[in-house]
Amino acid sequence: MTTDIDLGAAYLALFGRPADAPGFAYWKAALDAGNIDLATLIKHFTNTREFADRADFAESNAAFVVEAYTLILGRDADPAGQSFYEGVLAAGLSREKVLEDLLTSAEFMSSIPSDIVLVPDLANVPEVQFNYGIASGDPYADSIVLWTHAENMVAGGDVALTWEVATDANFSAIVATGSIIAEEENDNTAQVIANGLTEGTEYFYRFVSDSGETTQTGRTKTLDVGNVDQISFAVFSCTNYPAGFFNAYAEAVDRGGYDALVYLGDYIYEYGAGGYATDEADALLRSPLPTTEIVTAEDYSARYKQYHSG
Repeated sequence: MTTDIDLGAAYLALFGRPADAPGFAYWKAALDAGNIDLATLIKHFTNTREFADRADFAESNAAFVVEAYTLILGRDADPAGQSFYEGVLAAGLSREKVLEDLLTSAEFMSSIPSDIVLVPDLANVPEVQFNYGIASGDPYADSIVLWTHAENMVAGGDVALTWEVATDANFSAIVATGSIIAEEENDNTAQVIANGLTEGTEYFYRFVSDSGETTQTGRTKTLDVGNVDQISFAVFSCTNYPAGFFNAYAEAVDRGGYDALVYLGDYIYEYGAGGYATDEADALLRSPLPTTEIVTAEDYSARYKQYHSG
């Protein structure tokens, strides 16, 4: 059985940092419910952008063992360990199981500095969470639509929010604000039109709960008016969750400078497991949810949430 210490060790070993309370609470719930095991969690972690910025394992098993020892234990693999893990990998043991073995070992646990807290205080987990991000769209010269999803993880029910639009990322110059309710009967989504904006202007926006939790800051832009010499679009289409990762979104953010992001279609796919382009879904840990073809409102809600999870 996976312990809270094991989960904290996975954060420290793979990300090089202690677990944040919201992330820890999320994965703890999945582990406690039996939805995943530690090896599956490790596979999720090693598929993240955060991990990719820290390590990139080689294709050969021999090189992988060397890199795993260096990453987790901070030393070269001893000959006995190198030989053992190469052997079990050749016999079919997954790399995730090797990483699990190393990060739950007495050697790794004893190497953790005394001031490192493996299990965060879950009392500090935000009451209101914005698990599916924020979005803006349908721009006019003087308005923009803002969207988010807000859920009270303690009490449930409706969530009262304040939305803010500013000309700076610090929100020292707020030009539009208002209140909105993320209603439970609407799956706790909230959508509002921010009016009274200036044409051709870049803005920053966010949502804040009554209990003080804040979304990340979004960036948006109103349309220009009159003759425009040039315009720059980032164009997207055909995002199929089980077929791979949405790296193009991050690339567009890194490049920047676009007047608008345009989506041409197929933002989600309705197929179930075994459907179109799901051949690598299990290996990528991106099997569609629900696993059947989606047809009901509840099905679509679950699928959209999965796509917004990354």
